[in-house]
Order: sequence, then structure tokens, then C-alpha cells
Amino acid sequence: MRRDGLVMRTALALLGIACAAGLAHGQARSPASTPAPLPSPLPSPLVAFANANDAACVQLVPTLLARPDFAVTLKNRPVEVPRVCGCVRAVLESDARLVAQFTGEPAAVDARLRAPEANSYLALRIVSAALSCTSQEMEKSLAAAPLPR
Repeated sequence: MRRDGLVMRTALALLGIACAAGLAHGQARSPASTPAPLPSPLPSPLVAFANANDAACVQLVPTLLARPDFAVTLKNRPVEVPRVCGCVRAVLESDARLVAQFTGEPAAVDARLRAPEANSYLALRIVSAALSCTSQEMEKSLAAAPLPR
């Protein structure tokens, strides 16, 4: 299978996983230590994956927020979907373990990404980033929300 097909299939599968999970917002992540420097430029398979994830993200985030009980608060300060998706992309691209999975010869990268451990890690990383980044934006909306006196 071509890498582009695997990348797109993985991104779409993760979107399905996230939607089916009925996600609730999580807490912002805070690194336990200073991360190791990442390669520059990033591996092209990771960039391709992040691009595919960007498309999935702009569809996922509004579904997390499309609740009638959120509407009143979000009308004053809507969650900025591009900001959330940019945050998700930054989390993906700054994850040294994820970068390592996408680094190397195409056959080796494909083999690693087919492993259940890699798929599970990737799915959880995306969901965690989406929840964390959405939560950060929701906090800004909550801070701007008027409450009755």
C-alpha cells in the first residue's frame, strides 16, 4: 500500500474513532521535561499525515461543540477551529516519539505504522491533542461568557 493511502486512511479512521467515542474535553498537556530537539525539516510522511489530520480536525471540532446547551456561551466568543487545529498539528509535530515513527525508509515507516501499538498511540495522541486544544479554546469562551447577576 502506498504511504499516502495509509496516511489518509489512518486520519479518516481516527476521525471516526474520535466521533464514535463521544469525546468530552480534557486538560491541557504539560510536558514533564524539556523535549529533545526534533529533526528539521520534519519527516515528509509526518507532514503528509499532519496535513490529512488538518482536514479531519476541521470536521471533528465543530461536532464536539455542536450541542444546543453550548450555543449561548459560544455565541459570545466562538471556539476558533483554525486555532484548535493549529494547536493539534503543533502537538503532533512536537511529539518526538511520533516523529520517530515517521522517520526512515518508506518500507520501515509503513511497517511501524501498521503495528497495533503505533496505531493505538497515534489514535490516542490525536484524541488527546484534540481534547486538550479544544479545552483551551473553550476556557477562553467560558471566560468571556456573561452570567446573570
